[in-house]
Amino acid sequence: MPAVVFACTLDTHAFDSLIPFATALARRGYHVHFLAEATFRFRTEAAGIAFEAMRHAEDADDIDDGGIPCRTDVARRLVGFAHGVRRHHIDRVRGQHTSLQSLLERLATRHPGEASVLIQDTMFLGAWPLLLGAPGHRPTAVLSIGVMPLPATDAFIAPFGMGMPPDRSETGRRLHSAMDAQLRELFAGAQAALGRTLKRCGATRTPPFVLDGMLTLPDRFLQLGVAPLEYERHAPLPSLRFIGLPPLLPSAASLPAWWPDLDTARPVVFLAAGLVAGGDLDPLVLTTLYALHNEPVLIVVAVAWNAQRFGPLPFNARAAGSLPPAALLPWVDVMVSHGDNADVQHALSQGIPVVLAPEDEAQRELAARVVHAGAGLQLTPPIYAEEILAAVLTVLETLSFLAAAHRLREAYHRHDAVATVIAAVEAAAGPGTAAAP
Repeated sequence: MPAVVFACTLDTHAFDSLIPFATALARRGYHVHFLAEATFRFRTEAAGIAFEAMRHAEDADDIDDGGIPCRTDVARRLVGFAHGVRRHHIDRVRGQHTSLQSLLERLATRHPGEASVLIQDTMFLGAWPLLLGAPGHRPTAVLSIGVMPLPATDAFIAPFGMGMPPDRSETGRRLHSAMDAQLRELFAGAQAALGRTLKRCGATRTPPFVLDGMLTLPDRFLQLGVAPLEYERHAPLPSLRFIGLPPLLPSAASLPAWWPDLDTARPVVFLAAGLVAGGDLDPLVLTTLYALHNEPVLIVVAVAWNAQRFGPLPFNARAAGSLPPAALLPWVDVMVSHGDNADVQHALSQGIPVVLAPEDEAQRELAARVVHAGAGLQLTPPIYAEEILAAVLTVLETLSFLAAAHRLREAYHRHDAVATVIAAVEAAAGPGTAAAP
């Protein structure tokens, strides 16, 4: 039976996306290990999975990657995106690689001759040295689980971070080509840092462009979500497969006292935003509550409401810090969110249209895909109460949004994400490795 190593970045969403698959494989008898930051130890071990803490060996050099003139807001955002990819992911490669090698060596000693499968999230780059020729223990197969919109470039699609719909025309292709050249220029410092780091780790081959390699280097890329929510590509990715979502697990948390209020003729608006740094309310919460406080809707807010600090809730709002999605979503008519991938996809998988106010590149890309699929609206900053009110009422009153969300729900229901990942592990590890169901 193969050993299965899960590896994820310092991203709660990535961990939340991987842990259901790790739990399912462990229950089937696989030797499952989870390599992650120490902050995830408790939740991993509570699920009965062996935990391995990531070592830290960051490669932060002095090469300037911010000297390119930024004449537009989009260029400034993309420079920030490139800087974030470098500091949060590329600079962590050596520590991730060292941690992964240490774990694979111990597993090879403990289970000699057995296959090993690595399952990583989109942005985990710690296996890149091995995939590009570095010596050491290489897993039998490397599978990636996509936890964000597909970042790889394509002739039909504007580069990741632009938040633009696809354009298959010749004019669109030329525009995308020019944008891609600009993106690579803005990423030049990050790409150079990646090459140096990989060489220090022993890699012998030149890495692909970082956003492309996330999809092309793994043996299989299993994307959370469904094809109708993604753009059609000019150059299909052979390793790509859409797998839907793992099921929402029931929560042991007690339901708030106001839960029976959900059984109402009024539309239920779920506000999937909470607190920001310092414990203050996210401005989206305040603006949405103000926008809808006189409307015949019931607003549900995912916040442990402190009336002394935040003031009284509007009469048509209910709040709780712990809201189990599996129990809540069947009551919801529309969701308002910044665009967290898990929140949005779980809403769409239940046939719920969305209103999105994205803040970062991944959220903008997801919002653009939702709009392209017809299942919601996107707000652009600065966001005022009038815009939120108009967007929520438009989504509630226009049947096409609900119909599009229902089409996506049907697409999600055609997948079994857990079964697909288990099958991919068994296929990658070779015949005779399947665990008992």
